[in-house]
Amino acid sequence: MVRKNLSKTLFLKGAQCHKALWLTKHCPEKRSPLDFRKKALFEEGRQVGLLAQSLFPNGKAVDKVSDAIPMRLWWTKKWLQDKRHILYEATLQADLILIMVDIMRYSDQGLELIEVKMGTSPEKNHFLMDIVLQDYVCEKAGFKPAVLYLATINSDYQRGDEIDINSLFRLTDVTEKVRLLRPHVEQEIISMRESLRLPYPPDISIGTQCQSPYECEFKAYCWSHVARPTVLDLKGISWDKKFALYQKGIRTYSDVPPHHMFYDHPQIRLERDKVPILNKKELRRFLNKIEYPLSFLDFEAFQMAIPPFLGTHPYQQIPFQFSLHVQSTPHCPAQHHPYFVDPLEDPRPLIAQKLVDILPKKGAILVYDVGYEKTVLKEFSRLYPTHADFFEDAMCRLVDLMTPFYQHWVMTAEMQGGLSIKSVLPALLPHITYSSLDIQDGEMATRMYLHLACTDDPALQETYRQQLIDYCAMDTDAMVHILAYLYRLI
Repeated sequence: MVRKNLSKTLFLKGAQCHKALWLTKHCPEKRSPLDFRKKALFEEGRQVGLLAQSLFPNGKAVDKVSDAIPMRLWWTKKWLQDKRHILYEATLQADLILIMVDIMRYSDQGLELIEVKMGTSPEKNHFLMDIVLQDYVCEKAGFKPAVLYLATINSDYQRGDEIDINSLFRLTDVTEKVRLLRPHVEQEIISMRESLRLPYPPDISIGTQCQSPYECEFKAYCWSHVARPTVLDLKGISWDKKFALYQKGIRTYSDVPPHHMFYDHPQIRLERDKVPILNKKELRRFLNKIEYPLSFLDFEAFQMAIPPFLGTHPYQQIPFQFSLHVQSTPHCPAQHHPYFVDPLEDPRPLIAQKLVDILPKKGAILVYDVGYEKTVLKEFSRLYPTHADFFEDAMCRLVDLMTPFYQHWVMTAEMQGGLSIKSVLPALLPHITYSSLDIQDGEMATRMYLHLACTDDPALQETYRQQLIDYCAMDTDAMVHILAYLYRLI
């Protein structure tokens, strides 16, 4: 019986779903294209891995020795046998499984294996599965690690003037946990190879494995048969509960029986009754509390695993621009005030001062999904105590324009259960859309801003800058139009 070659990537794919493993090996063209978000995450992960090498400096970079795998295998074996080198990207193969270990070194404890992740939790099972496979191959190749470490980002770390590598990363000894998983993994390798030998994909129904621990790149292919609207589209319900319905044959909204707890779910009601939901009493009460002048405010922010500025934490959201529309009276047009800070300098003091200069001192400050804007204003109050009263007052004047939709006072079938401004705007006002913009969502804006920092072309820099300004402006302009629509409903 011919054994099938595996790699760490293939193994982790199979650990999530054997069908995805088979498709990756036999029908890779069925996968969805790798979008810019995943590419950016891979690149950030690479940068984190390179930085983690500084924990154990002056090592041998096996991946720099040669592009040829046989040469990397040879040099890894030679240097490990010497027992005096730190290795980066150590390349080993056994049982037809090829791995590249982030860091290996000998210490007083013996051979140590260090796997680097850009996440903050060392408890995630899929992180451990990654190390289990490496431990298995290392032992089969004749280099059994004495200690297995997982290096993750320390979310409590606060940057000083320079990055403190030893504080940024947290090393966790996972040897005992990994060794307990070894029998399961060895059996899983056998099972994966059996699946790969099949002439057709394994008969595996869609399920939670399509989403966890990562969204599968074959999801669109495997879900192409799903009739819409489906119970899998219901918002506010866990995937476990939705798939429990789906696997019982309750697949479309019309399949949900009258006695079921989800029968009166807003999305199902809208599809069944064909009548929009409108609670005029609550909507009127909400709108009557809004006082002019109106300030429509939206921030765009970025986050990085490696904190970029003094006093920042890993993955802290750092605002780099805002859009402000100000409407003085109900009958005058809103005036737009954009503000953008170029990369490479800390944007927070500049943004804070600009808000102090131009944000009206009275009236409602309308935002959409209040959490982040409130966090920014609270942070500014802490960072800039001379303006603390201003930012604390601004927090008291915040009005969340998502409230009527979150509370289900206003809902239409076209919203498809979505509460984001990207779902609400085209549902209520289909002639106003984001479709003409180069940037379509906040994550794309973040990646564009980080890309701007790496671009030397002045023309391209100006293009990116304008695209970011236009996107943020659309968010506050959308709020202006949504509020006007809500007033017309009462």
